[in-house]
Amino acid sequence: MISKSLEATLQRAMSLAEAYRQESATLEHLLLALAEDQDVLAVFQYAKVSIDPLKQELFDFIIQSQEPLPFGEEKKARVTVDFQRVLHRATIHARSAGMEEINGLHLLVSLFAEEEATAVHILMNNNLNRFDVITYISNRASNTKKKAATPAPLPVQDAAPLEESSEF
Repeated sequence: MISKSLEATLQRAMSLAEAYRQESATLEHLLLALAEDQDVLAVFQYAKVSIDPLKQELFDFIIQSQEPLPFGEEKKARVTVDFQRVLHRATIHARSAGMEEINGLHLLVSLFAEEEATAVHILMNNNLNRFDVITYISNRASNTKKKAATPAPLPVQDAAPLEESSEF
């Protein structure tokens, strides 16, 4: 199942392609949309990725990579095969890890398998690699488990002092 935030991200990727009058939503559209996903933004902050230059580089590539559709020709953008592959890979990995829901972090990790993709080169040029993302996810999962394993403190109750008993 896709998280609500990922659903919004995927819709944003499609809307970007359509707004630029492009026939296909590519990995670069996906990454540009992911750059506004809260989970992914946390990874970018963790890895000290400058978001504005990343977005600008993606935007420049998107504009230069596809000719816009002729005016008057209205088409819904279609996702590319590599876009579908990334989504499929993220779903398989999440399910194999026992997760019921996938989010933007899963897509970001899966994106790195597309080694020849411009989106991956842009990420790496902006000092983000697959290891950084996996490390962030592992640390986040580890912190979540620690919080869940730490019992809440017991409430302090006003109790009368114990009286000594001669029975013992």
